[in-house]
Amino acid sequence: MISEITIQNFKSVEDLTLPLGRVTVLIGENGSGKSNILEAIAFLGAAAANKLDTEFLVSRGIRVTDAALMRSAFPPRNVHPLSDANAIHLTARNGNSAAADFRLTPLPQKEGVPGWMSFPRRPEPDVSSSLLKTTPASEVEKVRKLVEDSLKGAVPELFNTKNDLVDDIVGQLLLAEKINQQNLEAEQRLGLGSFLIYSPENTALRRFEQEGQIQPIGIRGEGLFKMLQTFGSKDNVPRLIELKHCLELTGWFLDFRIPENLAPGEFRLLIYDRFVGEKVTLDQRSANEGFLFLLFYFSLFLSPLTPHLFAIDNVDASLNPSLCAALMARLCELAAKYDKQVLVTTHNPALLDGLNLADSEQRLFAVSRNEDGKTAIRRIQPPKPREGEAPLKLSHAFLRGLIGGLPKNF
Repeated sequence: MISEITIQNFKSVEDLTLPLGRVTVLIGENGSGKSNILEAIAFLGAAAANKLDTEFLVSRGIRVTDAALMRSAFPPRNVHPLSDANAIHLTARNGNSAAADFRLTPLPQKEGVPGWMSFPRRPEPDVSSSLLKTTPASEVEKVRKLVEDSLKGAVPELFNTKNDLVDDIVGQLLLAEKINQQNLEAEQRLGLGSFLIYSPENTALRRFEQEGQIQPIGIRGEGLFKMLQTFGSKDNVPRLIELKHCLELTGWFLDFRIPENLAPGEFRLLIYDRFVGEKVTLDQRSANEGFLFLLFYFSLFLSPLTPHLFAIDNVDASLNPSLCAALMARLCELAAKYDKQVLVTTHNPALLDGLNLADSEQRLFAVSRNEDGKTAIRRIQPPKPREGEAPLKLSHAFLRGLIGGLPKNF
């Protein structure tokens, strides 16, 4: 699992480190930066997969805009000239080691293709070196450019002379290349490159014939029918049984089936209501949207074809508050059982009651903008009841303003 994400210079985030659990829930007022955090992780995943064209970023759930607006608008912090302060810096860690570590800069306008370039983060130089302390930043950057050109074979004679500054920068570049290789190896182990931000929409869930750019299921729910078909394989029968059991959270659900005699190009799901048995069948076009959202979420967690690491933005959409709590509890169980790691955002207090914060794998963070407007986070611990009082539900603590995450301007 990814244990920690560090985000620097991305949208409303100047510098933030988020320690992840298996299930991480983010609450906060509108515009606090919850979605920006998810997008930064998706951006990191795109860099790890080397798919940074705009079309790939959008299909991951990132709201792509002008490069200047993707980077933080806050004044740059005091950094060494080799740190590339204008870049977006994103890091994922697995335990004590960096699983992926990238700096991202937009493609030059002359390229004519919208997108970004990723590089391994330049390690900070040894600031104790008197040479680096006394050399002007412009000179350091000039020599660094010569070194990079030399590594490409453009200036071979550069290495025929002894120069301490050159030696320092060569060492930095070689170490950066080593980090880049570690990034690729970590991506293969952890699947960070497949990270998506799911935000299902009612229309996409009902239009079974629609498929997304990403298989087996798109971020809006495109391709749900195709993914449901995979549950019919012999190996996935136990998962199909569990999927149907999970759907019993809706009090009327009895069963669903995929007809065997579908015509080519026909996409239909038969859904049975326990109050009428098999006398009347619904299909996805007539089922209520709450059921379709549950079908999507449970399929997402149960399918072996979906990403190991992903996010769901506004998981409470279209769901009854009490159902939200039951859904969250069930998703936490499925994440542990099927080795999924997920980040979730919500505005529904009831959903928090499905969390068990005594379990270190389930974590809750309040996201806010500090006095400078920068996105900040605070981990929420289980509220301690007063002596003689019953434990306070997280939903009540949220509504009373005891754990943050609420607007303060009205």
